[in-house]
Amino acid sequence: MTVLLKKILIRLGAAIGVAIALSAVMLFVCTNVPMVWRSIFPNDTLETVDKSKVVKKAMLGEACNKENSTCKKNVLIILGAIDDGTVKAIEQLAEKETFDTVCFGSPGGSAGVATRIGRWIKSNNLNTCMAEHYKLEGGIDVSNVECQSACPYLLVMGKTRTALGSDFNIGVHSSGVPLDFCVCRFKVNEFWPYVSTSDYRKMLEGSDEAEIHLRLLSDSLEVDSTSIHRLTQSELEKYAVFNAYGAVDPSAR
Repeated sequence: MTVLLKKILIRLGAAIGVAIALSAVMLFVCTNVPMVWRSIFPNDTLETVDKSKVVKKAMLGEACNKENSTCKKNVLIILGAIDDGTVKAIEQLAEKETFDTVCFGSPGGSAGVATRIGRWIKSNNLNTCMAEHYKLEGGIDVSNVECQSACPYLLVMGKTRTALGSDFNIGVHSSGVPLDFCVCRFKVNEFWPYVSTSDYRKMLEGSDEAEIHLRLLSDSLEVDSTSIHRLTQSELEKYAVFNAYGAVDPSAR
């Protein structure tokens, strides 16, 4: 009986060892290979909602309220998921165009890439904005505008942060690094909520209203990573997301 038990335990230990090894391989391959691929071959385009056109992830255009009574012209508009393709599109545009305002229509994306863009906004003393719709070249109009997950932390890095209207969605949640086993995925922050936000914290320490913006990040950890909390008007004010409305510069108020 003792010999049989030993054999069972040995085989069980071997099976567990194989399972752990396979899990480690799957974790490495399924998490890192797509990430490396996107880094080497970044896609700087995305399809419009109706899939009729392909646009760059960073384009020049106009940011307007619904009525088109207040617009900011010649703004850089970041569209779609934030990744290395976003950086590529920004760099290509910045080489040949000048602008002083960055606006957003993004569901979020890579925290690492987002913090690079946020620091770039700050170091170049750029303004930021959110608008109810964007007019792009080629007659493309972007409505139902959102700025979620990683995106709000880029928005608050602007010097002047303008709201053109109010019918847009700014949302936050606890974000983190996804771990992919191919057959299932979860995020690191579900177990270590402060680990995945360290890059955001370092970036936000350089914002013009760092204490308030760090509070936004801290409070976002209360929202489950599978959900999004849409910031209310009072919360937008509480967290100093904007400091200008319409065409009014805060220094003139």
